[in-house]
Amino acid sequence: MDLALTYAADSFPGLIEELREGLSVVHHPAVEVSISSEQIELSEQDLIVVASRNGAKFLAGQDERFRTLPAAAVGDNTAKDLKGLGFDVQLVGSRADSASMLEELQAGNGKRALVIHGSASTSIADRMRTTGWKVTAVEGYENRKVVSPELKRSVEAAMKTFVASPSAAEAMSEAGVDMTDISFIAVGPTTAAKLQELGSSTVEQVDVTGDLAAQLASLAEAQANLGPGG
Repeated sequence: MDLALTYAADSFPGLIEELREGLSVVHHPAVEVSISSEQIELSEQDLIVVASRNGAKFLAGQDERFRTLPAAAVGDNTAKDLKGLGFDVQLVGSRADSASMLEELQAGNGKRALVIHGSASTSIADRMRTTGWKVTAVEGYENRKVVSPELKRSVEAAMKTFVASPSAAEAMSEAGVDMTDISFIAVGPTTAAKLQELGSSTVEQVDVTGDLAAQLASLAEAQANLGPGG
C-alpha cells in the first residue's frame, strides 16, 4: 500500500478520490470530531480566532451576530468557511498553521478575543494571553482519538502515513504502532513535533495551502521508488 490517511472524516473533501487516481490508498481515521451544540453568549470582543474548520462548523450553529466580529483563522480552508458564513477574515497565517497566525497577530494591549478551539489544545489562547490579549476560550468541538487494531494494521502496511493533527499521532502510538519504523507526512510543525516526540525520525511536512494531493502523491511515489525502509 502506498499511503495511509488518518485524518477525521470530512476534513479534506475529495482528497481520497484524487489520490486513488494513481495510488493505493486506505483511509482509517485516527480521530473523530464532535461539534458542540452548546450555545454561547455574545459578549463584547475585538476579535474572534478560529483554530480549524471544525471551529467554523461550531460557529455556524451560533447567533449570527457573532459574524459581525473581525476574525483570524488558522488555515485557508478555515478562512474560506468563515467567509462563507459572512465573517470578515482579517488574518490568516501565511503557513496555514497556528504558529504563523500567532506570529503575525499583533500584540493585544488589553484587547479582547474570543478563541474557538478543540478539546485537544488550548495553545492558541495561552499564547495570546502572553502577548497582552484578554482571551475567552470556548471549546467548540471535541477531538476523540480512535485507537484500534485496524488503525495499527493500516499504518504499518503503508509506505507512508499522512497525519493531520497531534491527536491522530497520539492515537497511533496508543494503538501500538512502532513510531520509529514509520515514514510520516505531517500537516504543520506542531503535528511534526508530536510525531518526533513519539519516536519518529522520518517526518516530512506538506503545505495545505498548495495542491495537497499532488504533494502527497509525490512523496508517496518517492518512497515507493526507495522501497521499504528507504
